[in-house]
Amino acid sequence: MTIRWQPDAVAEVDAIATFYQEKQQGLEQRFLEVLENALRRIERRPHKYQAIEKDI
Repeated sequence: MTIRWQPDAVAEVDAIATFYQEKQQGLEQRFLEVLENALRRIERRPHKYQAIEKDI
């Protein structure tokens, strides 16, 4: 499975990371690590998660 990022999603992740960075040093890195771990789990076992729409 390949995860494709929509431009709006990239912008949203960037905005969230910036928000966390402003709240506490290193918090944005923790957020990005949790996100990356979740994406790896989805890539490994995509059928474990319910489809919302055709390819989502």
